[in-house]
Amino acid sequence: MSFLTLPVQQIVATHSGWRERVVATGKAGQFMAMPGTAPMDNLVPSDFRNAPPSSIYETSPDTGTVMYEIAGRLARQGGAMLVVDYGYLLPGLGSTLQAVKNHQQVDPFENPGECDLTAHVNFLEIANLARMRELRVSGPVEQGAWLKELGIEARASQLAVASPERADEIMEARDRLVNADQMGSLFKVLAVSSTDWPTPEGFVSLRPEL
Repeated sequence: MSFLTLPVQQIVATHSGWRERVVATGKAGQFMAMPGTAPMDNLVPSDFRNAPPSSIYETSPDTGTVMYEIAGRLARQGGAMLVVDYGYLLPGLGSTLQAVKNHQQVDPFENPGECDLTAHVNFLEIANLARMRELRVSGPVEQGAWLKELGIEARASQLAVASPERADEIMEARDRLVNADQMGSLFKVLAVSSTDWPTPEGFVSLRPEL
């Protein structure tokens, strides 16, 4: 199991074209985001280039680099990987950068080093990078549907019967993982495996969302 936090690059539309969104300091010394000076139009997909000023296109070059390397190893050595994270299926406009402290969202430019920074995963990109290595791609599917395929309902019921004093707690935990208004839809699940490996569990009867 591995947990990675990889940086995102944000490109913002201005009246002079697309520019990288950089971090600068204000007059009071506080950190703030602002457009850079170098043109970045060629990094923005053509479908988005005419977006209005202040539109943000987000990408993560390091995620692509890491995924392509991992996929290469799977292609050479065999094996499988499972990606579970919150993310989106198709590229769009808007910032997904978030900062969290004490389970609350905060300004990512305040108190640097004291907050957890995160951004959504582009599942289309990592799926396509795996396909470039000629690997099997299963999913992505919503976490709630995937967990139900694996039998979370039966497992939660068994745990509740075995520990009736914790039944409400167990069912609340199940709901948090599978319900669409909690983690069930926002989180996606993608499996990548060698073609000579069996199809991973949880994906057999589910149609991929891409």
